[in-house]
Amino acid sequence: MNKEPMEHGMSFGVSPDPEEGKETWQEEHPLIQEAPVLGEQAPEDQPLAEEPPVASAQPQEEKFVINLPDEAWEEFGDPELDQGTYEEPQPALEPEPKKKRKRPKRKVVKEKISPVRMVIKIVIALIVLGIAVAVATVGVLVIKDVMGFKDGDEVIEISIEPDETVTAVANKMEEAGVIDSAFVFRAYVRYATDGIQVNFGKYALKPSMSYSDIINTLQEYSDQSSVTKRITIKEGATVEEIAQIMQDNAICTKEAFIDEVNNGEFKASFVQALDETKDMRPYRLEGYLFPDTNDYYIGSDAHDVVSKMLVNFDKRFTSDMRQLAKQKGYTIDEIMTMASIVQAEATPEEMANVAGVYWNRLNSPSKFPKMQSDPTTLYAEHVLKPLKVSQEILDGYNTYATEGLPTGPINNPGAEAIEAVLNPSNTDAYFFLSTKDGSEFYYAETYEEHKQNIKKAGLDESLG
Repeated sequence: MNKEPMEHGMSFGVSPDPEEGKETWQEEHPLIQEAPVLGEQAPEDQPLAEEPPVASAQPQEEKFVINLPDEAWEEFGDPELDQGTYEEPQPALEPEPKKKRKRPKRKVVKEKISPVRMVIKIVIALIVLGIAVAVATVGVLVIKDVMGFKDGDEVIEISIEPDETVTAVANKMEEAGVIDSAFVFRAYVRYATDGIQVNFGKYALKPSMSYSDIINTLQEYSDQSSVTKRITIKEGATVEEIAQIMQDNAICTKEAFIDEVNNGEFKASFVQALDETKDMRPYRLEGYLFPDTNDYYIGSDAHDVVSKMLVNFDKRFTSDMRQLAKQKGYTIDEIMTMASIVQAEATPEEMANVAGVYWNRLNSPSKFPKMQSDPTTLYAEHVLKPLKVSQEILDGYNTYATEGLPTGPINNPGAEAIEAVLNPSNTDAYFFLSTKDGSEFYYAETYEEHKQNIKKAGLDESLG
């Protein structure tokens, strides 16, 4: 089909000489013909092109007409479509939503549980339940122990040694029944406090006390260097017993006290007189720590404690006593040794009589070479033997084994015993005994009378 040529406003530029090369260009582009110039007759086989609108005084551009073959129109269509036949493009239809496929229901197959598996599950459940109950029970017990929610107001005395650790103290309290668990107490001290400082000594505690109250009590003597404590030493106490009393009352340690007794330097003449026999005396100052009641500073130096006791002895063993001992021909050490034996053997009322018997035996070595005092044997066996001293030292204190007085005092006698030894009863007796309770004393000049007295006192006749 024939179509009118399209006019396109494309400008390819104008050569300075439009005629030049015109023929050649048309030969190369046969489909493009030059538009007729105004006033020029168009070819007969082609319709006249529409005249372009008259422009204003603007110069007109040169236009070209493109003639396309019918095949091109058929292939690409006519661009100048009739407005009435133009169809607007329809909006694209939204795709229909996909239908969800229903999954086939799965058949639930019930598992058959064997009796063995059922038993195992029950056992596991019971174990878990038991653990839960046990944990809850332990928790309740721990809270009761920490808070002191327990019955029992009885006072329990705990003795703490020097340099004992919190672990050792906790174990002691657990063994004594003050607390239920040493482990819980240690954990409480570690995580609930800033640490504690425990001084040695004896402490009165109760099971009903909370951990906080116990710790406060244990730290009672932690910083009391300016506080004094009144200490009473009973007549007849040994060096070991006195050392333990000082430690229990936080005055000084037992070890430091004994070290001063044996090695401390003191200027007293009666102390220096002991130097010749000190190697045979396991406790050098035994007999010179005068028993009395005195005030001591808590945490004192052991040297000061021993020195205070020696000063008291020096004051209590008066110049008259020294003069009397000298008149009788005895040294201070001999008087103190005899006084320690009398202290151990007699009641205050019988001390002078007992002293008279021993002086009689001591002054009759041919008839009675040995004093045969039971307390000296006991001292050698129970006080000195545990120290692993030599047999020579043990025999020196055992008046059944040695002649005359023992090496030294066997305890620290009081004023009454010293007075009795310096002023004994005038008696002819060489033997004495007492009932088991010490309420009655029997004296005899001969051994036969002594055996009769054994029967009277209700004692074992083999003792004679």
